[in-house]
Order: sequence, then structure tokens, then C-alpha cells
Amino acid sequence: MQGRASPDVPGIAAATVFAIASQIIGAAFLYLILRVDGGWQVVGLLALLGLGFYLLERLPWIADYALASFARVPLVAMITAAVIVLAFPFFVGSNTYILHLLIVAELYAVLALALNFQLGSANIPNFATGASYGIGAYVSALLAINFGVSFWLTLPVAALAATLFGFIIGIPSMRTRDTYLALVTIAFGVVVQQLLNNFSWTTTPKAMVTSAR
Repeated sequence: MQGRASPDVPGIAAATVFAIASQIIGAAFLYLILRVDGGWQVVGLLALLGLGFYLLERLPWIADYALASFARVPLVAMITAAVIVLAFPFFVGSNTYILHLLIVAELYAVLALALNFQLGSANIPNFATGASYGIGAYVSALLAINFGVSFWLTLPVAALAATLFGFIIGIPSMRTRDTYLALVTIAFGVVVQQLLNNFSWTTTPKAMVTSAR
């Protein structure tokens, strides 16, 4: 089977323009999707998105050129992405619904990156990512609600707590392999979920019903 021809390496100027312009266009497209009210506007944007995927499928050199451009100027690409991420909420304004969507998307993106690193790069079938995520979330929320700790302090504490529990389950789990490792991490996730749903101090729905009785 004949492989795909390697794309011409773009120059620094062309790669810089492409890296900046492509990310700005992507952010603008996302902004339009979030701001439109519905109807034919959404249909048109989705059709435009579908056309873009079709062109990437039919013209693979576009994806090759994009990868080569970002690899050519990685620092410019990262700085542009950071600026867009920091500035995007200011363009959204006071629309709490859009901000909520952005926050949820970012949270799921973090989980997806974690799973991609473990399953895709390290080949570790870890299904306890949700458990570590829940531990960090509960630690942050309980510190803020019960002790009035600032978010900027609960954030690193939650990360440390999740990391600690990750080491507790990770060290013995690494003695297992393949299917058994997957079963251990699944069991850990189930145990953490049951504990968080039944502890009285986590103020979960089950605990609230018990205290009401």
C-alpha cells in the first residue's frame, strides 16, 4: 500500500500566519455557534463544519500542512492558544449559560486528556479516572462550603488529595496486568462512588434523605 506523500515543509512566516489564523478562525466559529439563537443559523454552521470535515477527508494534504505548520512554530501556536483561551470569556460577556458550557467542556477535555495519556500513550487500562476526579471535586467543594476556603487554595489541595489517593490505589494496582488491572481500577471507582454517596459529611442526596428522617 502506497503511503501518503509528505507535505512540503512551510516556511516560518507561512507557518506562523497559518498557526495564528487557523486558531483565530476556530475560536470565531466556536463563538458563532455559542451565540446563535437557533434555526437555520445553526444548520448553516453545522453544514459548514461538515464541509470542513469532508475537505479534510478528501484533501489529506490540508491536515498534513496544518501539522507541519504547528510543528514548525510550536511556541507561536501555544502562545496564540493561551491568549485565545484567556480572552475568550471576555468576548462572551455576562452570558452565564455560555460560560457554563465552556466550563463543562473544559472539565471534560481534562478528563479526555487524562484517558488519552493513560490508555493511548502509557497503555494503562485505568478506569478509576472518575474516582480521582470525584475525590478532588469533593475535597474542593467541602473545604469551600464548610470552612470558607478560597477557591485558589482549594484547587491545589484538591489536586494533592486526588494525587495521594492515586498513589494509594496505583502502587498495589501496578502489580497486576491487563484485564486484572482494569478490574482493580473499576472496583476502586465503584467503591469511591458508594462511599461518597453514603457518607453523611459529603451532603449527598442519600445522606440528606437519611438526615431528614
